[in-house]
Formats: sequence, C-alpha cells, structure tokens
Amino acid sequence: MKTHKLIRGARLLQWLEEAPFSDLERGTMQFEPSASPDARQNAKMPIQILKMQLVPAPHDGNLMVKSTARSDSGNVYQPSIMFDGVEYQAQDMHTNVTFSGVDNKDYHIAPIDLRNNNAKVHCNCLDFYWRFGKHNAGANSLLGEPGGSYVKKTDRPPANIKQTPGVCKHLLRLVDELKRNRIAH
Repeated sequence: MKTHKLIRGARLLQWLEEAPFSDLERGTMQFEPSASPDARQNAKMPIQILKMQLVPAPHDGNLMVKSTARSDSGNVYQPSIMFDGVEYQAQDMHTNVTFSGVDNKDYHIAPIDLRNNNAKVHCNCLDFYWRFGKHNAGANSLLGEPGGSYVKKTDRPPANIKQTPGVCKHLLRLVDELKRNRIAH
C-alpha cells in the first residue's frame, strides 16, 4: 500500500471565485448546533469511505478526489472534492506526501492546506443537493451542476435559512480520510 502525504499549497482567498474547504465547513457548522448528536461533525463517524481515487492534474495544479462512501443506513454515495493550488514536486522529500494516482504513477505534493487551497465539492446525497448545491454554485464552490430550488412542503423552518455554502457529512468524512492519510491538513 502506498503512503499518502499531503502538500502545502498557497493561494489567495477569493470567496467569489472559490473558497477553501475550511470556509465551506465553517458555513455548514454555523447553522447547526455542534452539541446536537445529529450534527454533521457527530453524524459523520459511522460513515465508511469504501474507495478513494486521487486524480492528479499537475499541469493545472489541481487534485481531484473521488470517493465512494457508505452511510450507517447502508446507502452509498459519491462525494468528490477538487482542490486548486496543489503544489506538485519533482521528487519525494521528507516534507511532502507521495501517492499513487489513478494512472498508477507516483506523485509528490506538499500537503493540502484546507484553510488556503480552494476547493469545489459535490456529493450525490439529497442533503447536499437540496441544502448546499445551489448555494455552493453561487460561491463557485460546486463541482458539477447545481440542483433545483427547494420547494418547502412542511411547516418546518428552512434548513439553510442563511443560504450558506457548505458540505454534507459524507464530504466531512472524506476530508477526515484525507487528513488521516496526510494528504490534507
């Protein structure tokens, strides 16, 4: 099994162009009480990342992370993240991370800094589709096409009343896995 190391990446924060993953995560947490047992940071733990593919694009400075996740209910989802500003390096050094891409070649990168590297995200779960997709598209942080507008059918208050870009628990769990493999920090 290959060792994964994460690379550092520098970029300027440009909210209107894209946002770093940490901003998307912060947006998610601001409307959900963190003490709640159902809060995403607590609900992500039973989720298993069954498969993770790293699709490098050194010439563009991007790294696509595609995954398959299974929730505790047995449902399977495909969370994905595209990181910008990834610093690819020519050789393995003690400061970088080495991983095998989908093309079976080894790549060396500085660990991705979730506070600085811009990210675009997507998940095919309904929570992401209805709660975050449209708002992520508006912040240019959506990977793919935006979902439709939610039409309220109950008397419950809207789930994302501030219309904040954010991420679902499957994406949070994928980032945990990237951290565990030292690809991101």
